Amino acid sequence: ALPEAYLPPGFSIVRVLLPVVTVIGIGLIIFALILILNNRTNIEALHTEVTVAESSVSQQRGQIAKLNSQIPPVEATAKELSGRITTMERRRASIYLDLREIVKLAKEKVSLSSISHVGDSITVSGTASNVGLLYSYARALRESPRFSKVWVSPVSKKSDSSSFSFRFTLTK
Repeated sequence: ALPEAYLPPGFSIVRVLLPVVTVIGIGLIIFALILILNNRTNIEALHTEVTVAESSVSQQRGQIAKLNSQIPPVEATAKELSGRITTMERRRASIYLDLREIVKLAKEKVSLSSISHVGDSITVSGTASNVGLLYSYARALRESPRFSKVWVSPVSKKSDSSSFSFRFTLTK
């Protein structure tokens, strides 16, 4: 056997793997640096978009606050209008019932030409073929529970026919 100084060194796996691992490590570090730089440019682009979105959100929050401040007066107006509508609806129903009663009682007795409803006062004008039918209609209106008073204006005979014109003022 040869003296130890002449023997070839033993095979070491470390000597084989060390250069390979070093090259791979350097490659990974370079790849990581490239990714980091790429992400920085993406982050800067996204930062600009975020800034634009934040300013838009801030602007919209201002508009929302302005609109929220307008809600209470609008709600108050809506409540007032709702009350008025309710009052008008009741008034309309009352007028409808008054008109229905006036027309129902006039059936076949008199011919109505106009009805004017102002507040609690109603003016009814028309013609009748004779005075008896006219006063019968006035009595029927007085007996109706819808009207408290019936005032008969002077009755006049139409000059061009045998009919009589009348004008009643009814009070609710």
